[in-house]
Amino acid sequence: MRILTLIAQILKMAESNAAHANDLSAECIQFSVDANDLEARWHQLAGSGHISSRWWREISERHSERHRHYHTLSHLAELFSFLDSPYGAEIAPSRRPLVEYAIFFHDIIYDPRSRTNEEDSAKLFRQYAAEAALPTEASQTVR
Repeated sequence: MRILTLIAQILKMAESNAAHANDLSAECIQFSVDANDLEARWHQLAGSGHISSRWWREISERHSERHRHYHTLSHLAELFSFLDSPYGAEIAPSRRPLVEYAIFFHDIIYDPRSRTNEEDSAKLFRQYAAEAALPTEASQTVR
């Protein structure tokens, strides 16, 4: 299964959760991840070397661009909150790092006028994967 499909499922759950937020009987996700936690989470996933630090700056800067209103660091934190919730338990532990990479690179390139944001974001991930010497499976799965 493509990782972006899993992210789409997580987003669908998020929308459903938001729609029922006012219903006290509905199970709500606790947003346990804050945008300020993302750098530590990135380094836990990608390591603490020069490549990892440079790519964290890239991720942070791109998700902080002025024209972004939705695909921001806060949005990434929401996705990680869902991943950490019981909904994320469906993801096999061996696949979890790929899902985390997919979240970090999800719409990292965002131009509201473009129709190729996802493809361009996947291309940027492949560049990172090559630099970080990730297994080939990562480049083939996170697309």
